[in-house]
Amino acid sequence: MHKTMADTKEIFLYLNMKTCITLCVWVAAFFTGYTQPAGIVAMEDMNFNEQFANRAIPVVTGKLLHITLGELPTKTISYTLVTLFGQVRKTTDLAADGSFRLELEYPLPFQQIWLYIDSIFYAGIYANKDLHIELDLRKIKASGKEINFNGDGVRYLGTDGALNMYLNDYLLFRRSEQQALRTRMRQIPRFQNPVAKEVIFAYGSIFDSLKMIQDDYIATHPSPYAWLLENERLSEYYSLISYCYWGHTMENALFDKIKEHKTYLLSNNSTDFYRYLSTYLSTHPGLQPRTQKMQQDQMIDKGILILDSIFSPSRADLMKLQLNNSKDITEQKSALERILPGMHTNWCRTVAKSEYAHSVAKIATVNKALASSGNSITAADFGKPLLQTDFGASLYKLSNVKGADFLARLRQSFSGKAIVFDLWATWCAPCLAEMPHSKQLQQHSKDLPVVFVYVCTSNNSDENKWKSKIGELKLPGIHFYIDETLDAELSQFFSFSGYPGHAFIDRNGVYKPGAIKRVSDIKDSAALAALIN
Repeated sequence: MHKTMADTKEIFLYLNMKTCITLCVWVAAFFTGYTQPAGIVAMEDMNFNEQFANRAIPVVTGKLLHITLGELPTKTISYTLVTLFGQVRKTTDLAADGSFRLELEYPLPFQQIWLYIDSIFYAGIYANKDLHIELDLRKIKASGKEINFNGDGVRYLGTDGALNMYLNDYLLFRRSEQQALRTRMRQIPRFQNPVAKEVIFAYGSIFDSLKMIQDDYIATHPSPYAWLLENERLSEYYSLISYCYWGHTMENALFDKIKEHKTYLLSNNSTDFYRYLSTYLSTHPGLQPRTQKMQQDQMIDKGILILDSIFSPSRADLMKLQLNNSKDITEQKSALERILPGMHTNWCRTVAKSEYAHSVAKIATVNKALASSGNSITAADFGKPLLQTDFGASLYKLSNVKGADFLARLRQSFSGKAIVFDLWATWCAPCLAEMPHSKQLQQHSKDLPVVFVYVCTSNNSDENKWKSKIGELKLPGIHFYIDETLDAELSQFFSFSGYPGHAFIDRNGVYKPGAIKRVSDIKDSAALAALIN
């Protein structure tokens, strides 16, 4: 499966050399809180079953202080949950007194949530037991800028208050240096033929520098949560190493180091660690034939066998959840049907069953909305267009519309036509990269019973940017500018985890999950005609 014994020995010596170079730093770290407290176990440990059964779902609440009645309608609370199956975007409403509550689904520890309140506040928060966030609008407005992570006017309270203060303050600590190191990280080119010495040399110096900043912070900010910083750093490091070896064979010594690592948070870094490691194993040239036409069920079956043969049952089960990595609802349902029978761990089985039920419900919800009765509604019933261009674009602005209502009206507006649905953002580079192909495909498909619907989020954008971008692209079709609540609902309906998001609704008004991953996958009008018919 891996390199020769001679190669392994050489890599092992090299890893030992790296250990010696940073030994002093690591020894110092041992005495500054890098060991997790007693009683905390990783989710991949079998005895996490008992904790999962006895834990309550973490509670996250907040309040905007000194908010006026006139400001309430303009404030949307947007947040993104980091889950075992990727990111899930949600919104929540403010109560009349400025209070709000975030919804979590599972009783898992140290769950990362990206919270964004328009022009006021942005942070990565962590929910372990209970957290309450207070934002003093008077102080924040007086600062004249959006507060990121922590600052004057922000208070983290509750059992998880100190945890959130500590982790967010670290993001601000020597921030320019951390950002410079991450810029260097992103500039590392993809390895064509990765070799451990070269991969470790490329990433090791950056992560060693991050560790020095981390150690400086821990020395000056002692905390019982210091060990979480190191766990996050190693999760990110090992996920990138695994990514470098996709489609290649990793040296045994390096693979053994990665196998030893465990994560303790449910964060971007921790989920990337398991997902990237699972992808490394599923693309290993010695473990499966690498053909584009391989069916998903074959890949998942092989992935299950690989995980069960390499890891303990509890860790294998946690990583099996990462095999459900498709953005398509039907593929998610199919993957979970194959994963569930081989689950050994009760809490993983519980989560997988719940996600399976979600996937079934999502498909039913979309088709129910599309099947709503009523034949008289036309595109005009979305309201008077803001603009109709000479290049064939009709622009509408929507607010306070429910996702199910929007889909029903959309279906009824274009009865007898298929719908190519495109959720995008003005700042999303992959979205914009798709547009020229989408425009060309639309122009070549004028005789087909199909309409192209472009739905732009107001998230981190505005109406003028939306109009300008459509004019710049000269993109025909039906365009909607929607609020963040509708954006989140549509994303949940179609299982979009980000932008762009594409969906296909056939001429009979039936949602066809997986028919379109990207518009650019439809090569020409003939391929679109085949899809419609």
